[in-house]
Amino acid sequence: MALHYTLTLSTTVDPARKATATVWSLTEGASPAVIASAACPGDEHGDHARADGRAAARKDALKRGLRIVDANVRVVYARPAAPPA
Repeated sequence: MALHYTLTLSTTVDPARKATATVWSLTEGASPAVIASAACPGDEHGDHARADGRAAARKDALKRGLRIVDANVRVVYARPAAPPA
């Protein structure tokens, strides 16, 4: 059985500055249950968040006695919620 994960990235951008933080969450396949999530320092492309999220996916797979490759982790970029008015 192959495990497939969805890694959702959302970067918060302050108009006065560049990216300020990237929040990521990891789910298995289409399941809405979040396996892991965290916030990383902001960067325009979410490099830190992608690396951390993929590491969390590998760790979850190892707990199940399985191995995965980066291709088993689908990365989705979500729009951040609108800032409070």
